[in-house]
Amino acid sequence: MTWSSGSMFSFKILSENVIVVRGLAGRNVFLSKGLDFLAGYKLLMPQIKEFLPLTPLSGDESWGAVVASFIRTRMIEKFHSTMLGAVATSYAAWGDNGTLGLFQSVNQIVFRVSLPLAGCQLLAEDARTVEALVDIFSRLEEGSQPSSLIFPWIPTPTRIRRVLAGAQLYRMTKRVVEERERLGLEVDDSLQTLIRHKYPMSEIARFIATILFASVTNTANLFAWTLVYLEVYKPWKARVAAEVENFLWDSNIIVSRNLFDDIANVPLSSMDEKLPTIELITYEVLRLHARGPFIRRNIGGDSTVDGADLPNGSFIMFPAEDLHWNPELFPDPEVFDPTRFTAENIEQRKKFGVSYIGWGAGRHQCVGKRTALLEIKMMIVLLMAKYDFQITDTANRPLSAVPAVYTKQLFKVCGPQEAVNIEYRIKSGC
Repeated sequence: MTWSSGSMFSFKILSENVIVVRGLAGRNVFLSKGLDFLAGYKLLMPQIKEFLPLTPLSGDESWGAVVASFIRTRMIEKFHSTMLGAVATSYAAWGDNGTLGLFQSVNQIVFRVSLPLAGCQLLAEDARTVEALVDIFSRLEEGSQPSSLIFPWIPTPTRIRRVLAGAQLYRMTKRVVEERERLGLEVDDSLQTLIRHKYPMSEIARFIATILFASVTNTANLFAWTLVYLEVYKPWKARVAAEVENFLWDSNIIVSRNLFDDIANVPLSSMDEKLPTIELITYEVLRLHARGPFIRRNIGGDSTVDGADLPNGSFIMFPAEDLHWNPELFPDPEVFDPTRFTAENIEQRKKFGVSYIGWGAGRHQCVGKRTALLEIKMMIVLLMAKYDFQITDTANRPLSAVPAVYTKQLFKVCGPQEAVNIEYRIKSGC
């Protein structure tokens, strides 16, 4: 799909109505009130709908509100050191030098980092359990191809593996909840809040699945692609390296000593404020790779927005590419240019209204935006502080161009078509 300034069209997936809105007018429709993000994804993504019941919660954007109540500043601050510890443990497992598959290795790190926020710290503490979760989500993601939406009933081997993986995830979630209830544990986290409010097990499992799907399918690949672009665009890698060095110096951190413990004591506000180059690059990488359709479901009753009829229960899709690759908003949109997201350039685009939805927009802000950015910053800071590294192809040659993207999966930041590796060596004195 290429960017378009056109209006809209519709089609059916089985008995469901799907309305695709395009261009700037379509953007206005998509950002209107009464559209629920999870209600869209859980019905159109078979890897979720096949193992979780589909009974909706009541109220406008109710699940968005539920998720937002947990991924908030207090919770991030509470688990800050735990998240850093997860990154540190993952890097320590790499050893002093070696070569690993970049996207696969990053998946495991992000799983470890995300599990505490989902209330599953117990799972994060066991390496084999983390590996099992990575495998589960790999099998679940096999079902996000278009054919799975059109022919979901065909009992293919992929579908059978997907159903079994979903059941396995459900059982793991149930075991964590039952263990807490058996021991009478009261933990100050998102999972305990759901238990205390007596959410059914199906809704608890859905919440955990949502957090982990968002982490694995977007944050992990976004971080991996960021490292790819740093390899290909060396001046930006040098700028980030200098920024990390200054950040450590300003925070009175000596790399050769207790690096991980020292960084855990750095206020989150410092990571928010003192790593702007990493943030610019992350925004631009997401612009380039968030090109597919975003989905919402109309749960606010029949409505008309900008002349578009939106029947209650219909699905609304909007291709992010209509904004992110629109040359009026982003000249030479295929070019990697992080300066597009300086304060000055963002201000210049405000005359067009919302021009970027990589982190959501309007009433549909991504509730995990700060968490994702902090995770990426943590991983880059610790990686650059501890290792010299380069990103290579399967022949161990440093990348000189950005690899082609695998495009046969929907609703996510996709990985590359060909394998990409990270070759690393620990720095002297670390």
